[in-house]
Amino acid sequence: MPTDDVTAVHTASLSSAALSNASMFDVLLVEDSPSDVLLMQLAVEDFLPTLTLHVVPDGVSALAFLNRQPPYERAPGRGWCCSTAVPSV
Repeated sequence: MPTDDVTAVHTASLSSAALSNASMFDVLLVEDSPSDVLLMQLAVEDFLPTLTLHVVPDGVSALAFLNRQPPYERAPGRGWCCSTAVPSV
């Protein structure tokens, strides 16, 4: 991998007990590509069907969602854990 590529990935390890209770997890996906959103939705349906996936198209919408600002007033109000992946180009 070239040294000019920037990749930052933060992951939270989940125990098997936590995964079996995945209905308690809300995941916010910030993605502007409809095909990538579909791919993630299919993966979630197959592997964690009780997980709730929220999708917004950009960072501005993500901040509005997390702060429960219009049009996301009904977004979950629980604390959020951040996992960031910056793809290499």
